[in-house]
Amino acid sequence: MKNLRGIFAFLHPFISPFLRNVLIVIVLLGLTEIFLVIRIPFVNADLINALVNSHWDIFKHLAIIVLMLFAGQLLVGFCNKYLFVLFNENLEKNIRNSIFSYLLSQSVRFTEKHSTGDILSRLLNDTPKIKGFITGVVVQFCFDVLAIIIAFSILIHRSWVLSLIVFAFAPLAVFAGSFFKAKISTSTREQQEKAAFFTGKAQTWLSRFTGIKIYGLETVSYKQFEGDSQQYAHAAISAGKWNILMGAINVLFLGAPSILVLIVGGYYCLQGVLSIGELFAFLTFSTYFIAPLQRIIALINVE
Repeated sequence: MKNLRGIFAFLHPFISPFLRNVLIVIVLLGLTEIFLVIRIPFVNADLINALVNSHWDIFKHLAIIVLMLFAGQLLVGFCNKYLFVLFNENLEKNIRNSIFSYLLSQSVRFTEKHSTGDILSRLLNDTPKIKGFITGVVVQFCFDVLAIIIAFSILIHRSWVLSLIVFAFAPLAVFAGSFFKAKISTSTREQQEKAAFFTGKAQTWLSRFTGIKIYGLETVSYKQFEGDSQQYAHAAISAGKWNILMGAINVLFLGAPSILVLIVGGYYCLQGVLSIGELFAFLTFSTYFIAPLQRIIALINVE
């Protein structure tokens, strides 16, 4: 988390007044989307109960409301995602322009000490990786925490027994994330280092294309490129393996509650304790609790 605070401090000077206003609108639209998403399961529960009990007038009325809520969610979601792209691309542009201005202010000795390929790699490949930090990490983290709090309150209110089933698996997912944290961090860092080195070397060779032809270095350059490419592929496969394994464990620990809730909740429905609509709404809200929790666990496991 210390690294995340450092990235935020780095990005802050590049956020212009225009981007601050865009960020405010993103937050407002995000809160509106959360409200719409929370309302839909409640209406769906009444809709299903009306269908089961053959209350057709109520069913038609609720169907219209569901369609309106769904259309509103689509519209708000589209606007929010567009503003995400607008914010991220303008932020990257500001960072890229600032870096290039800094490079132009350096002396000739600076370009002699650093290869052109490495400079271009940092300028063109590294800046896109941090542009989504504000929207993809900070804003999304706040939305996820809010969604978990709301879902937690609703689940407890609906059925504390079924809620315990959902909540019981959360510590297991957190423990698994902590267990694999070192492996994921090490493999990801190695992949990033290999990617930067591999890209920089490739651009350096191509920027000296005339020299390669004059001195007949095609075979030497290809052999080096092939070796660097192989090392990068191994690092990428290793990082992918640990991330896939972590994802599978998250699905196991955070997806299993849905099956148990369906079994126990189905029993309650047969006993008349829950209606089918209420069980459907509970399953929906359990996903509203689990999905944000998965993203937060993944964020915590990033160094």
